[in-house]
Amino acid sequence: MTRTAGDTINTMIADYCELDIQRAGGMVETIRNPNSYRELNDALFARFAKATAAAGKGKVLAYRNIKKVASYVFTAADAATDSTARIERAMRAGE
Repeated sequence: MTRTAGDTINTMIADYCELDIQRAGGMVETIRNPNSYRELNDALFARFAKATAAAGKGKVLAYRNIKKVASYVFTAADAATDSTARIERAMRAGE
């Protein structure tokens, strides 16, 4: 696909993540951006679950990754250098 100046590139990027933790009293607490992570995967979730249980802080139940749309308007300079891949990588790294 050839892009021209004025085209808009939209991509989904990580916005924040949440962990649901059941505390000792039975209350479920939602933690946003644990340890400043913006996105979790199964391996990180397992590490959080293990560390939380080992510290006696409760049971980690689930995680969610919340994403948002990031947009970039393609410029004439971008079109001249065909920098679409560079722009999309930069957007995923935090706009």
